[in-house]
Amino acid sequence: MSLAHRTFLSRLVIGALFSLLALSCQQYEYDTPSPGILEIRMRSKNSRTELLPFAGVDSNAFGFMSATLRKIVAKRSDGVQMELYSDLVAIRRNPDGDQLNCLDRVARDSAYVLGQVYAPPHAVTQIDLEMAPAFGPDAIRTFKDSIFNSIELRQPVGYEGDLNVLPFPGHAPFNITVEEGRLTRVTITFDLDSALVRRTEWFDYRPYFYVSSVQIF
Repeated sequence: MSLAHRTFLSRLVIGALFSLLALSCQQYEYDTPSPGILEIRMRSKNSRTELLPFAGVDSNAFGFMSATLRKIVAKRSDGVQMELYSDLVAIRRNPDGDQLNCLDRVARDSAYVLGQVYAPPHAVTQIDLEMAPAFGPDAIRTFKDSIFNSIELRQPVGYEGDLNVLPFPGHAPFNITVEEGRLTRVTITFDLDSALVRRTEWFDYRPYFYVSSVQIF
């Protein structure tokens, strides 16, 4: 074989090797969707404002009903669980939970933010809300017409703790879609009209929560 042929074959082999190397290092683009934001807010439904006034609505009236929020978990249809914290930069909640006033004006206005999380586009089918009010003789405090009042809240017999699984038994299932690059705002109503059962001198507590609104921005 002549020198020219050997040189040609050598160049051909080297070129083939570089071509294979280039193919093996080729960059591929993967179509990964951007996350959306899941936000959960609370609304307090309360029609007994003469007895239980909202705070910050009337300068002559004030209401305070303490509750402790320990955890919110959104569960997807594929079994993945996402925990929501107070905002998008928080990494945990307070060790003893976050304290809420269920008679605050922002609760009346559906503006009480319970938690936020970045979430990939998917459907949320269940929300676990670990939240319960304080119990005792001073659980609910009000001020109206220059009169301070304390109302006892009693824990019911057989009460199993602060976990509220939504949808509640007997309620219709939900399928909340988190969309790519958008805010999905879910409002949970704490129905005080149903949860606070009035007795002669106190209230019995029967937890009652439901998803009342889903908005996408």
